[in-house]
Order: sequence, then structure tokens, then C-alpha cells
Amino acid sequence: YLENQKPTALICGCARAAAYLKDLTNSGEISVPNDLSVIVFDQLPAIRDYLGGVKPTTIELPVWEVGEQIGSMAHQIVQEKATVRHEIILPCRLVHGDSVAPLNEN
Repeated sequence: YLENQKPTALICGCARAAAYLKDLTNSGEISVPNDLSVIVFDQLPAIRDYLGGVKPTTIELPVWEVGEQIGSMAHQIVQEKATVRHEIILPCRLVHGDSVAPLNEN
């Protein structure tokens, strides 16, 4: 895909998607962010290695709050309450790293 489509950026929803870049960055076939900008949702520390040692730009998920909400919902289900909220919006934040190239104005 990268060779045929030549994208300039990827958003990886998990570490597994970013892991596919490891061989390409290690061999020098792709340089992040020079050839490809990358943003990841996963906060796994190993992602830096997948990107050739580059600190990833991350959409940081509020994992603690997600855990609290799941615990609350499980408690409601155990207590047999009829109304368990199925949609809960939790804020994320963008944590800037070094994996996104500056916008080219040309």
C-alpha cells in the first residue's frame, strides 16, 4: 500500500498498525516524519521503536476514565438497573511528538 499509494501521513488506531512500519524504518526505506507523518492512538512505549526512534505524536486516550466508566457500567448491570448509558463521551488530547512533518506550503 505504501509503495503503490505513496501516502504522506498515517493515523494508526493501535500499536499493531504502527508495528508494520518497523521493518521499513529500520531498513531506511521510510523515514518518519520525512517520508511519512504518523499519529497514533496507542500509548505503548514501543511505538517509538516502530517509528525509527522518533517520539510519536499521540491522540492520548483517557484510559483511567474509561476504566472508571466500565466499572460503573458493570456495577449497574450487576445491580440489574434497567438504564445503562451506552454512549459516554470522554475527552482526548493531542500530545505533540516528532512524528509529524511541518505542513509544506508548496
